[in-house]
Amino acid sequence: MRIYRDDLFTPAPAEERFAALAALAAQVPPLGGDAWRDAVIDRIVYADNPWTRDAEARGGAACAGWLADAAREDLRALQAIAAAAPPGVGPAWGTGEPAAAARTLAAAPDWGACLGDLAEHHRRHGCGAFARHPAFRFQRGRLLPVPQPDLVAPGELIGQQEARAALAANTERFLGGLPAHDVLLYGGRGTGKSSSVKALLTVYQDRGLRLIEAGRQVFRDFPALAAAVRGRRQRFIAFLDDLSFESAETEYKALKAALEGGVEARPENLLVYATSNRRHLVHEGFSEREDLHGEDTIEEKVSLADRFGLTLRFATPDEQGYLAIVQGLCRARGLPLDGTRLRERALQWAMWGSGRSGRSARQLVDVLVAEAAEAAASADPASRGRGATAAPPGACARDADRPGAAGR
Repeated sequence: MRIYRDDLFTPAPAEERFAALAALAAQVPPLGGDAWRDAVIDRIVYADNPWTRDAEARGGAACAGWLADAAREDLRALQAIAAAAPPGVGPAWGTGEPAAAARTLAAAPDWGACLGDLAEHHRRHGCGAFARHPAFRFQRGRLLPVPQPDLVAPGELIGQQEARAALAANTERFLGGLPAHDVLLYGGRGTGKSSSVKALLTVYQDRGLRLIEAGRQVFRDFPALAAAVRGRRQRFIAFLDDLSFESAETEYKALKAALEGGVEARPENLLVYATSNRRHLVHEGFSEREDLHGEDTIEEKVSLADRFGLTLRFATPDEQGYLAIVQGLCRARGLPLDGTRLRERALQWAMWGSGRSGRSARQLVDVLVAEAAEAAASADPASRGRGATAAPPGACARDADRPGAAGR
């Protein structure tokens, strides 16, 4: 193989191929053939090599030239390899919808003639891990895919409409190739800052948005992150969650350079979205205020927040706002509402728990859903005698005869 190099395609005894397929069969969406053929097709569709990168950048224009000729030869060789399944291999049982290019290969008598279909696939979706996964974690200078990202449904986000609308508008501009800003989302605990960023991935991943979870090491390794995404068709958001610095820490200086001021130009397809409980990310010590040059020190630390072109405040909801979130979440989870009882339970939960916030409301609704399920199980005659657990006292009741039903 000159273009499509992969350990799966390396000649190996049938026993070794069979062992490799044991891990792949549950991951590959079935295409109507055996798991070996479907695994080969899957690797082709998500390959990251010089030709697929060229196709990502130029689409159909990448189908001409010596690189394309080599890719065609490889595809025909891979078709022969795919036909030689190890004995005893059955169909794959992975979940998910196969890519259109995968279906094309599965039905084609000549894979080499499918180069144009693959070029269009890479032009639209990219190649390699960025085409397969929407979320990544940046660790030790490397991007690692997140197989099961926390995709927040936008319908679960209630309140903070103005801030979320501004965040969505900035992201839309970014996806459209227009000027867009780095964003700082700040406010009280549990007000939906992180969830608002995660919800962007749910809405925009099909348009090429990719989310990169980055810890503090990204400040020092930012050139490595920039190099990994530079020139790719997707648009990347480096997500820094719960960001803040104590007065003695100096890592914020590296972040300032990464946001604005470094010698190397940042890729146009990379933005930074950060959340924090603080408007000013660096804590100001009392001694700095009294120091002769304290104003200069404070100004340097305050300037970090200024590097974010868009700053959005997520305010702690008042009582009515908190109750509206609880009611909205109950409605979204299919819990019938009893206004008076739900209000009493919600206010009690906020008083005994972590106060009024979107997170607190979600935690309450999770309890109400569980209580409703327990109440339904205990009311089912078929479940009696099997040790069904009764709902705990204090659950919101549908009526006086149903003290265990939740969330009304």
